Amino acid sequence: DTWDATQASRKALSAVYRTGQRFGPAHVIEVLMGRKTEKIRQNGHDTLSVYAIGKDIAQPQWRSVFRQLLAMGYLEVDVEGHGGVYLTEESRPVLRGEKVVEMRKDPGESKRAMTKRLRDFDTEFENEEDRDLWERLRTLRRELATSQNVPPYVIFSDRTLWEMVRFKPRTLEDMASINGVGVKKLDQYGLAFLDVMDGRR
Repeated sequence: DTWDATQASRKALSAVYRTGQRFGPAHVIEVLMGRKTEKIRQNGHDTLSVYAIGKDIAQPQWRSVFRQLLAMGYLEVDVEGHGGVYLTEESRPVLRGEKVVEMRKDPGESKRAMTKRLRDFDTEFENEEDRDLWERLRTLRRELATSQNVPPYVIFSDRTLWEMVRFKPRTLEDMASINGVGVKKLDQYGLAFLDVMDGRR
């Protein structure tokens, strides 16, 4: 069974954006539900327009919404940023009301499975070559982030780098098929990351 989660998704994504895209789902849910925690007060999140706009939805259902937004690729986890979540390019049509979001009433994914899926992706690599490639990709991402004075995940998320390691793109066309590599980022960073893939850097 499914339900129309468009409005709930827009509320969730808006709350992630308004709180700065650096907090985990648990905190964002508390903001949506209008909780009066010290963390919310200290960060001034009780003054935001999204504060308490989700009181009509129970906490377990909000957790399900966030799990499915992550699974659908509308949110990503910043592993280096202590588990905060941030918006992806794919979330924009949802926020603009241009896309309908349907979700399962039963997510079908256990908390243990979700926790494992969100752990550092390098634990899933099967050989040292892939681990070495992972580290070289992360090094390039860190260098680019430093030069642009932005957090590393703004360049590419950990999941995007993990897919590069897994699928090993060799051309810009291949790179374009990687999750999280849009047209703009392909143009900005594609060749540099292909150089790493080919061992040229």
